[in-house]
Amino acid sequence: MIKKSELNRMADVANDRGVTVWVEFEGRRYGVTPPAATPPLDDTEESDLDRELEAFKAKNGYR
Repeated sequence: MIKKSELNRMADVANDRGVTVWVEFEGRRYGVTPPAATPPLDDTEESDLDRELEAFKAKNGYR
């Protein structure tokens, strides 16, 4: 059985280095992959959303 401490070490390496870490146990391979990075929000996209929200508020009587 793979110990939790071993899985935590694998996850730490995967996150620190941005790689998938594999271990083979009883003929099966197990991998730990870092989470996918979320792309940064584009400033123009945020501004468009702000303008759309303000237009909605004005149209519907919100202040």
